[in-house]
Amino acid sequence: MFCAGSRRGGYRSSMSSWRAVPVTILYILMLSTAGAQVTSGAALYRDGQLDAAFRALQPEAARGDAQAQFLLGELHYNGFATPRNRPEALRWYRLAAAQGYAPAQLLVAEMLLDEGRSPAEWREGEAALRGAAEQELRVPEGAPADARRSLTALLLGEFLPEARMRHPAQAAALLARWADGGDAISAQKLADLYETGVDDPDPARRLPADRERFLFWTNRAATMPQDGPSTRGPRLTAEAARLEQAGDLNEAIKVYWEAADLGHVPAMVRLAEVLLATPDRKGPGRFWLERAAELDAAKANLLLGQLLLGEGDAVRAAHHFEVATRGQDRSEDTRQAAALALARLLAAGAPDLPADVPRAVEVLRFSARTPEALNVLADLLLAQPTWTALTVNDAMNARLKAALGGLRSAQRTVIWDHFTRRYPESPRWQPAAADLQTMVDWVRRDAQLGDDRGLYLLAQLTLHGLHGIPASEAAARDLLSRAVAAGSSDASRTLDYLTAPPPTTRVTAQQAQAALKLAQDGRRDAQVFLASIYLSGNGVPRDLRQALRWTVTAAERGDVEAMLSAVGLYRAGIGTPHDSTAASAWQVQAVRAGVPPVERTVLGAWYADGIGLKPDPARAVALYRDAAEFNEPVAQGLLGSALLFGIGVAMDTQEGVRWIRLAAEQGMLGAQEILGDLYAEGQHVPKNAELAVTWRRRAADQGSMRALTELAWMALDGEGLPRDPAQARQWAETAASRGYRDALLLLAHMHGGGIGIPRDPGRAVEYSRQAAERGSADGAYNLGMAYLTGTGVARDLAQARVWLERAQALGSAEAAAQLRRLAP
Repeated sequence: MFCAGSRRGGYRSSMSSWRAVPVTILYILMLSTAGAQVTSGAALYRDGQLDAAFRALQPEAARGDAQAQFLLGELHYNGFATPRNRPEALRWYRLAAAQGYAPAQLLVAEMLLDEGRSPAEWREGEAALRGAAEQELRVPEGAPADARRSLTALLLGEFLPEARMRHPAQAAALLARWADGGDAISAQKLADLYETGVDDPDPARRLPADRERFLFWTNRAATMPQDGPSTRGPRLTAEAARLEQAGDLNEAIKVYWEAADLGHVPAMVRLAEVLLATPDRKGPGRFWLERAAELDAAKANLLLGQLLLGEGDAVRAAHHFEVATRGQDRSEDTRQAAALALARLLAAGAPDLPADVPRAVEVLRFSARTPEALNVLADLLLAQPTWTALTVNDAMNARLKAALGGLRSAQRTVIWDHFTRRYPESPRWQPAAADLQTMVDWVRRDAQLGDDRGLYLLAQLTLHGLHGIPASEAAARDLLSRAVAAGSSDASRTLDYLTAPPPTTRVTAQQAQAALKLAQDGRRDAQVFLASIYLSGNGVPRDLRQALRWTVTAAERGDVEAMLSAVGLYRAGIGTPHDSTAASAWQVQAVRAGVPPVERTVLGAWYADGIGLKPDPARAVALYRDAAEFNEPVAQGLLGSALLFGIGVAMDTQEGVRWIRLAAEQGMLGAQEILGDLYAEGQHVPKNAELAVTWRRRAADQGSMRALTELAWMALDGEGLPRDPAQARQWAETAASRGYRDALLLLAHMHGGGIGIPRDPGRAVEYSRQAAERGSADGAYNLGMAYLTGTGVARDLAQARVWLERAQALGSAEAAAQLRRLAP
């Protein structure tokens, strides 16, 4: 079963992704062909001197040198050293292919075996593909993995379900040869092929299912190293990272370059970063960055977009930001940064890019998850006059309702917080009745789906008996408990107030009456005491409104502890519905009056996220810095993140990493997660898998399911840990049992590919279904493809459409492409 979102590439299943075989891989394949000699133009190409290579290759190609013809085609295809010209690229590929040059034959096949081509072009493409297959690419140890996958997919017709060309017997012969050479992925693919067979009206394009061969190749695959020869790239990248950390930058560059030549994308990205930081090597750095971006690496596209934006090319920058939002990269931070950069660019416009606010909204509508991105989305919506012409009790504009209707509940909540600021006399929602009912219906629907924000908001409505929902503390407690289980910190705060154990010291009615008299006379200590007994029902009937009233009264008289108590009550919705604006106002007052550093951190986070306040990232950074200087770990982590991404302060990655490390060493879970990611990806620090394991273990020990899932991946891949699929599975199952979506996807990947465990497509489908039901685009896509292909589940085109459409709604570009293919 093909699992989207898995890190290790299976066999590519779309023609567009076949082109992702990197130029440098094909170049290595070319050099390894018997009798090949490196030409001067090829040497310049290899060194990244593309302008000089273009000049040198032209006379060599004109003399009939197949290598030169192929590389000249590559330059035209990619638009390097010459304007992009796909027809001219195809002309040079054809010339090289006519000489039996396998890499060129593959590219001719790729360009001609596509929709919209003429029958003659299809025949030419099929002949070119057959020629490449007959040569078996003659690839050296370590280089062929991606090309092998692509070639087999082409032979099987997997790139296009309705393709007329299919050569299963030839594909099986190639797979058997590669599997005999130790390639476990080829062995597993061959087992898959014999399990289902290939049915075709043409007997020549038919391969019967063969149970005996299926079992034979399944067993062979299980006994082989799962990574096969293609692990040279990751091993070299790890070695280069160690060299870089040791200070031997020149040697590290050489090893990164070798790994990049093998098609290892992380090596390409890190090599590009290192070279771009060196003034006399920016050309090769740009070359490798563009290579990695071609392979849909999210980080590479983000960096290239930032580079282009700095050069004033907003159109191309927007393109690469958009690619980065859906690129091949498990770093959610990268995708979020790309979505935010794209939305801001579209909203502001540029001389060569007209502003397009609706498109900016659309970008964030499906991808925004961070508080910063959610607030940008809310601000974009609220800044449009036709969307925000609201007064108290006026109906919401239909366009705004439609925009809100497609947003996930967490995003709607942010926008609702903006609405409540329009009604300062009450924290309750007050649009017209019809629109109010729409909002309540959204909350009910999200609560039924198990969404933490939906459950929390419904609990608030139930606790206070708002908008037609009967008041019931018992029902509210039940909803809050479910919200806590779904991950809501707001619900946890409210539930703590409602379920606090009774005090051990009982207050008499006479004491309560005396406290009331003193409180009425203005005694702050009596007011605070009276609030506490009304909150607990100790000596007086429990009355949450009276608890809030006396807390606020003491706060208004300057009691700092009462101010912080008021913050807690307003945030938890105790005595009044949840009111971020009132809570933030008291937090500001408390900070001005003098509070511990942690409270300055809280206020900084509210300024950063726009919780009850106008977003002010610079003010947030100032508050973080004040608290961080007092060794407050959360402030240190938040300050480090702001410096790392340049949010509210000039970007300073070195200083950002320093603060994040300080926070992580003090036990801040979020900082430990970030530091683990930085070392795993070699981002802003030398890549170091062992240190990534160390920090992820520390985060996992504190309960981070994200860190535990990352450790499972590392154990599965043998990165920083001995390769141990059993341990990977155990960790993934632990995280999956807590409902962590990425862990469910990992288990689907393991069961679907038979990685370290017997292959079980049915279990893979079930894990994908659980991930999809928790809002995973990849899970929904996997499930749709399973129904489409009948893998692990009965083939059902209707169900396939249902899940692919859900994946598309969650932002899956792959699902959108598949739905276009399924369109009548």
